[in-house]
Amino acid sequence: MAADPAVPRPPSWLQAARAAFRHQLRLLVYSRLTLIFQVGFLITLPVFVFLIGDLFAGDRASLDLMLAFLPWVALIFVPALAMRAFADRPLDREREFLLTLPLPPSAIAAGAWLAGAVVMLVTLLLTTPLVATLAYLGEPDFGAVAAGYLGAACLLVAFYAIGLFASALARSEVGAFVIALAMLFVLLLFGWDGVGRLAPGSSTARPFDVLAFASPKFWLDQLATGEVQLRALAYFALLTALAVAGAAAALRRISICG
Repeated sequence: MAADPAVPRPPSWLQAARAAFRHQLRLLVYSRLTLIFQVGFLITLPVFVFLIGDLFAGDRASLDLMLAFLPWVALIFVPALAMRAFADRPLDREREFLLTLPLPPSAIAAGAWLAGAVVMLVTLLLTTPLVATLAYLGEPDFGAVAAGYLGAACLLVAFYAIGLFASALARSEVGAFVIALAMLFVLLLFGWDGVGRLAPGSSTARPFDVLAFASPKFWLDQLATGEVQLRALAYFALLTALAVAGAAAALRRISICG
């Protein structure tokens, strides 16, 4: 039986993801929250690097300080930007609007993540004057700088994916922010050196060493050495994919139950 030409065909998954991407990117570009995120991020990170880390007092022209502070700065700012992606807010039912569109939840989540990833990468690009500062101070290893920026990009887009997951789970912006903050803090805590020292000299220290492999901080530190490890890239890709898949599953559950 021939299809009725008057009935429009449902969009393919790629078309649906592209539509969701354009919609979410438009929201981010015209949102004051995005500007606040970028200004806050681009002020806070240099404050940590130059004032707290005292970059000028060091004798190394490297990204070590930026990469050391980046996860903790992103811990606050990235969830604050991602919390509005799907969570309800007064007079603006964005989640309900998205779920009424003839788009699969997985395409909505993927498009929203891609839009956020664009904002993350543009924001990271605006930190490149630091590289000029390093070149002025000394002779940085530009291979290590490139690897460090690759790790920073992977970390930011993975953090945004986790923020989307929290936004899809929560019913409010505050709830989404708190959930994302808690998840990211635990992941970063796994990679903190102090955790492995909680039980020095005992067999209980080994589980903490294993948990370090689940931390984005651990893999960022690996890339910061200047060696691009496929294991590190695979970790960030897997973490991002799991978070986006979790967001899609949460949206699917809402569309079924709601």
